[in-house]
Amino acid sequence: MFLRHRLSIRAQLLLLVLAVVLPGAGIFAYYVADESQEAGEAAYAKVKILADNTVASLDLILRDHEAVLSRLAERPLVRALDARNFDPVVGEFMRLHPEFNNLGVRDLHANNIYSNQPNPPSPQAARKFPWFQEGIRSGKFTPGNAFLGHVLGRWVSVLTIPVRDDEGKASGLLYMALDLPKLNERVFQHSPAHALQTVLDRNDKFLLRSIDPSEWIGKPLPGPQADVIRGRSAGFFSTRDVDGVQRLYAVETLPGTGWRVFAGLRLAGYVHDIGKISVPAELLSKPSRLTPMEFELIKSHSQSGHDVLKGVDFPWPVAEVILQHHERLDGSGYPRQLKDGEIILEARIMAVADVVEAMSSHRPYRPGLGMDAALEEIRRNSGKFYDPQVVVACLRLFRDKGYTLPA
Repeated sequence: MFLRHRLSIRAQLLLLVLAVVLPGAGIFAYYVADESQEAGEAAYAKVKILADNTVASLDLILRDHEAVLSRLAERPLVRALDARNFDPVVGEFMRLHPEFNNLGVRDLHANNIYSNQPNPPSPQAARKFPWFQEGIRSGKFTPGNAFLGHVLGRWVSVLTIPVRDDEGKASGLLYMALDLPKLNERVFQHSPAHALQTVLDRNDKFLLRSIDPSEWIGKPLPGPQADVIRGRSAGFFSTRDVDGVQRLYAVETLPGTGWRVFAGLRLAGYVHDIGKISVPAELLSKPSRLTPMEFELIKSHSQSGHDVLKGVDFPWPVAEVILQHHERLDGSGYPRQLKDGEIILEARIMAVADVVEAMSSHRPYRPGLGMDAALEEIRRNSGKFYDPQVVVACLRLFRDKGYTLPA
């Protein structure tokens, strides 16, 4: 691993930024050589952020489902496990909430108490389902492994929670089939196009995959990947994927499930300020406040960086990110005074990362203002200058996740 020191401030703040180094381009290699280690460190920060956010998103979804299923399982007519007098509220609930339309209840012998499916599996068949066996054994809310649903022929994770009698003993199982393709779309709808994120179940089968999910959900890990990934529950590693791309991965385990989240990015560097090569060094290191004319020269770096890279055929909008990363939602930024929806998401992310890094770090004309001041700046101007979703992600990283930065 090439991470030798604690992550730098900028490295930890590059929130999902799309900016990559040109392999083999000599002039760029010269100007970014001093930042090569920082670029590597930033890659670690980015994959960690991606993995953490995916874990948080999935955890929130599962906790919401657990709360709903718990309330239903506690209803007296559900706990009675009487197929002839089942709680009509459950059917009405599913009519109002279609995402819960695969609910069912069985007793401990897998006898069907309630199902909205016309031909539910027999008790003999249901007793053999892995999700039923796991749900009975666990005695608590349990998200199941990838399972091919017999009715719709779609991959699902069956969520189970025990139904308890008056003495508090498990007497049955309430279950719900969570559609994995739909969940995949929900979790990864804002995932960077160049990131590869996967979620594996306890049997190392794909539950979710941000790229080509229909080809992978429900399938086991390919042999070479299985050898690298098996047993990893946290940390970092790099590997060459089945598509031939070398990626750096962060691994996180989703609490209470045994599911593992992998977030991977191409090993790359970052050139969002490459345009500063056109700015006189005396201005970049000036120990006093800039004059208006000098500040206009500094501001030109966004356009210069864009002009340098606009002719390069990247698979991502690198040049546009460089051009827009000082724009603000209210149109007060530069160089084009873009507003809100005119600013691409990648540039909005870069804007927050850049501001927090700049305020936290020492500058020739002032000492660092500190992380509290930086976070307060983005919080106070969320929705005015900065994208609210990006601000929430950044604040959560430091305040909720306890992230710390070097002095």
